[in-house]
Amino acid sequence: MQQFRTLRLLGDGYRTLSVAVPSRACHEKSSKLPLAGTRIVVKDMFDIGGLRTSVGNRNFLNLYPPCTETVSAIQRLIDAGAEVLGKSKLSSFAAREEPTEKVDYQASFNPRGDGHQSPAGSSSGSAAAVSSYDWLDFAIGSDTTGSGRRPAHWNGCFSLRPTKTALSLEGVVKTFEIFDVPCFFGRDISKFRDFACAWYGADLQLDRRTQPISSLFTNSGVLVHGKPPKILYPMDFMLKFGGEQKRLIEGFVKDLESALGVKRTILSLAREWEASAPENLAKQGLQEYMQNFREDFDAKYNKAPYISPMLRWRWQIAQALTLDQKDDAIERLEIFQRWFLDEVMCVDKYTSFMVLPIEEIAPKYRRAPTGIGMLDIAPTLGAPELVIPIGELSYESRVSKRREFLPVAVSLMAPPGSDLGLIEVAQICLEKAGRPTAVLTGSRMFNNTGDEKF
Repeated sequence: MQQFRTLRLLGDGYRTLSVAVPSRACHEKSSKLPLAGTRIVVKDMFDIGGLRTSVGNRNFLNLYPPCTETVSAIQRLIDAGAEVLGKSKLSSFAAREEPTEKVDYQASFNPRGDGHQSPAGSSSGSAAAVSSYDWLDFAIGSDTTGSGRRPAHWNGCFSLRPTKTALSLEGVVKTFEIFDVPCFFGRDISKFRDFACAWYGADLQLDRRTQPISSLFTNSGVLVHGKPPKILYPMDFMLKFGGEQKRLIEGFVKDLESALGVKRTILSLAREWEASAPENLAKQGLQEYMQNFREDFDAKYNKAPYISPMLRWRWQIAQALTLDQKDDAIERLEIFQRWFLDEVMCVDKYTSFMVLPIEEIAPKYRRAPTGIGMLDIAPTLGAPELVIPIGELSYESRVSKRREFLPVAVSLMAPPGSDLGLIEVAQICLEKAGRPTAVLTGSRMFNNTGDEKF
């Protein structure tokens, strides 16, 4: 098995490491190597043979030796011809941290706007890398309850949270296993389908009641008859957004309506729940913690490892949960999943897409942490969710003292197993509407002439 090593030019510290970027000239794609020459970086919670895994924590990095094997999810990409350029930063143990809450390693820099906005989420290093470097094609991250979708939103790039069962998590440091899933970031939606196909396309399994989304269109992008498409527009989330961000979301939804030939179905998930929810089901949050790491560290050094305040708080909450409480909560989530697919998405009658806002966009400086929104529907369903950049909002930067632009994205969710078709629908929608299907690196996503509106 291929082994990797770090490239040290000036020392051993992470700030002194360098990146070797291989030439594309000696790579030719083929059926056996569909990703030949594709350059990727990998979130530093995936083990790669020859390298240490940090999980964003210095004690963890120093405690364990270099990995002897590469996890299967990443080995698949290598076997398909992808070139791993390095590992990307993450929040400590993939927990929710803003830059001011990070201790062991400095937070990645978000290239958008004035360059001093929060990169957001535990996969922030992967999203920031894709939005910063032209020579990088894709970045691998993970998503639990927004770890991948939030960074894509704030760093202005495309991202796909795959169907839960599509990829193995063997050898990956877990945060909450029933929600955890590898995800990927990129700048060009037209390249997403081929990348997903090469990575895990052969292992996608549709619900037996779900029509493959790709059958909605002919090769020329013309809508054909079959199980009718349905656009779900949940007011529970949309009511929280206003102003220019709402206008941008509305513009995208209208373009989606035009592409699919149907009007949105406006609904309230709360009212749907009241009308048809199974009995005795209540929402309950869950947390898990890294008990083995703490025990190993104490055994070797006879002291407790340093844990950031945010993560320590989360672990304290988790310790109070009993095994029965955890099992009960998981059972409730499974019931909710079945209810949502049957009663809300109606997968036996429609090919449904749900439009979801991700988070309110406003200046969020690296020294000003704020809360995050709820992003638990796709994880609960095990469904694919695609982040799509749709526009930019202007603001007056207190750093650069001039007008800057923040990215705005929206998510599109489809039933489990519909990943490839979801990508196709999004691409066709953007193309038919004359919207950009790719974003640029740097401070602006699009090559606009001073106007942030589409």
